[in-house]
Amino acid sequence: HLTQWGSRGSGDGEFDQPAGLAVDNSGNLYVADANNNRIQKFGQEAMVKTVSEDTPLVFSGSDTISVTDADAGTNALFMTLTVTNGALTLGSTTGLTFTNGTANGASQLQFLSTLNSANAALTNLSYLAATNFAGTDLLTIIANDQGFTGVGGALSATNTMAIAVDAVNDAPKIASPTHTVTMA
Repeated sequence: HLTQWGSRGSGDGEFDQPAGLAVDNSGNLYVADANNNRIQKFGQEAMVKTVSEDTPLVFSGSDTISVTDADAGTNALFMTLTVTNGALTLGSTTGLTFTNGTANGASQLQFLSTLNSANAALTNLSYLAATNFAGTDLLTIIANDQGFTGVGGALSATNTMAIAVDAVNDAPKIASPTHTVTMA
């Protein structure tokens, strides 16, 4: 099975009109690709990103996260990005209206934006675990089209990615009490 995917084409991990998704009991993802007449299988390891504690994880290049919506046009999407044990920083905030009062550097970011502005914000999205956190965090992204076009009202897509934060050997620290000396 494949461990990476994401661009348009006919090679491994590439698509030309994905038309259906399924997940098996082992957590493998199957994508039906209509124009390539095939189904591709992706293992769970492709959905886990690893970073050392106290080090930012930047989603760029082949790891860039993006949103698609065929009928979004220039209408605003409502985006929610959440992590539990860290903070997120968007690559750009141009064209975004934050709805929860929090811009970059928070565990939850909510904003309204066009599809183009949302994708610009997701380019170089950065995750930084809480100080000395080691373990697994989950990045959840929800895109809601607010029902501006098409039938069926507001529709949303949700994607969750595991982030494995590896522990590092921190140097010991010594704290000594401070004393005030008064000279008479």
